[in-house]
Amino acid sequence: MAERLAVYEIDDFGDNDKNLSFYINDLAEHFRKHPFITKPHRHRFYIIVHFTAGRGTHIIDFVNYPVSPGSVFFLLPAQVHSWSLSPDTEGRILFFAKEFIEDYFSKKISSYPLFHSGYQLLQLNDPAENQISKLIENLETEKGDMDLMRDYLDILILKLGKLFPSTESKTDAGIANIQKLEALIEQHYTEHKPPAFYAEKLHFSVKYLNDLCRKYLDKTTSQLIHERIILEAKRLLTHDNLSIKEIANELNFEDHAYFTRLFKKMAGETPGAFRTKIKAG
Repeated sequence: MAERLAVYEIDDFGDNDKNLSFYINDLAEHFRKHPFITKPHRHRFYIIVHFTAGRGTHIIDFVNYPVSPGSVFFLLPAQVHSWSLSPDTEGRILFFAKEFIEDYFSKKISSYPLFHSGYQLLQLNDPAENQISKLIENLETEKGDMDLMRDYLDILILKLGKLFPSTESKTDAGIANIQKLEALIEQHYTEHKPPAFYAEKLHFSVKYLNDLCRKYLDKTTSQLIHERIILEAKRLLTHDNLSIKEIANELNFEDHAYFTRLFKKMAGETPGAFRTKIKAG
């Protein structure tokens, strides 16, 4: 059987009072109890990490992000990440399933601007870090009271969202539609590759959806879909011991040659060349 990348659930981390939809812990203790997380892996839940001390690198889907005091990271389900951190690293880490929010509030996780591509790292200044640290402290103080925990988590996410300058236009209807499109692509990219599927789901014409993507992302709908497919292909080529044919099958490409052509067009090299380069370090 081919070796696959580790995928973790919240209950894999224990010490969560049997609450399988939420977890919070001191970062140093988290690393001490779960040393397996230093290797590349992914999760089926959302993550917020706040660093208060230490230095290092956080690698998320082939991008190296610097870690320093005041760094806050946001991770989506299925993102692949790993860490290289100094021994004096401190902070807080929290996990939550989308049900933890959606079963309580009348809104979707996708309505938060932070939980979309491009919002991996926020660097806080001192006043903002004090506010965020206090909110996380309040959240942890109420551990066990599910309603208050959800309320504090909601406030925390909203506050962090306001600290991102690029989220100032988050109430723009076009931005909201792009977020809906990204959420749909994340859900359906392996089964549905033509833009028409997503246009129909959003009740738009294909042309209007293309115009929307060009305006806000400077790319076409097809490019957005293909980028998601190629990201997953890169994850599988790097972290899973699958053949290129098996990866094409997993991504629902009946024509394996077309998969290779698409990969080369998007990544600038064949899947085999990409794997060789990654493995060589």
